[in-house]
Amino acid sequence: MSRSSALAQGKDVIAANYVFDFDDEGYGSAFGKGKPLSVSGDLFFKTEFFPLVYINHMFNETYLELFAGNAKYEKWNRYYRVRETENIAIEP
Repeated sequence: MSRSSALAQGKDVIAANYVFDFDDEGYGSAFGKGKPLSVSGDLFFKTEFFPLVYINHMFNETYLELFAGNAKYEKWNRYYRVRETENIAIEP
């Protein structure tokens, strides 16, 4: 979601970026995202956000953040070396 979106006004926007390497040039660790995961065929990604609730009893406030995973771990890696792929879909 873009920071300029009406839904994002006054809120922190969490980036859930994907990096695709279509050749062997690479991005040299994809802006700190680690090593690429080799994939092929059509790709479908569904970004899952997990709510984290912070409660501050002293100020009687509750905060909600959405966590999209630590991209430094392979499970959450968003850096892909793509081969023989025609379609890539990312939701939401």
